[in-house]
Amino acid sequence: MRQSFSWTVAQHAELSHEVNAVIADAPIVEGSICAVVEAAGGGDLDSVLKSAEESREASKL
Repeated sequence: MRQSFSWTVAQHAELSHEVNAVIADAPIVEGSICAVVEAAGGGDLDSVLKSAEESREASKL
């Protein structure tokens, strides 16, 4: 168990860096698709978030 803990700590130290992320108040599928399209088009984090959250208003039919 100690070896597993040491490995986890080492991996965390290796992977730790600033992550620019937020949690959107949006539907999982529709919000994810909108966010990916916006990000792929070069959108910044604010525009990606806005696009994901606007997906709440999308008609299902």
